[in-house]
Amino acid sequence: MIVTSVSLRDVRSYARLELSLEPGLVLVTGPNGAGKTNLLEAVHVATQGLSFRTRQDAQLVRRGATEASARVRGHRAGSPLEPEVRLST
Repeated sequence: MIVTSVSLRDVRSYARLELSLEPGLVLVTGPNGAGKTNLLEAVHVATQGLSFRTRQDAQLVRRGATEASARVRGHRAGSPLEPEVRLST
């Protein structure tokens, strides 16, 4: 799947995120604790249905929130895809 955008709501350290991606290689950089792994985990959860860090959905929901969502837009072999997952505590 070629990812073109990521939308997060109350996922781990992200209250809200709307990220548009340009075609080609995307490099995610930042200091420790900036949320790089949280972003990659959210994309993984939306596209694969489970986390690579935990089996408990509640751990993905941002502290203080009761639900979260992660949506990824993109395409594969010319067909548009928009997987989304909703999580709750």
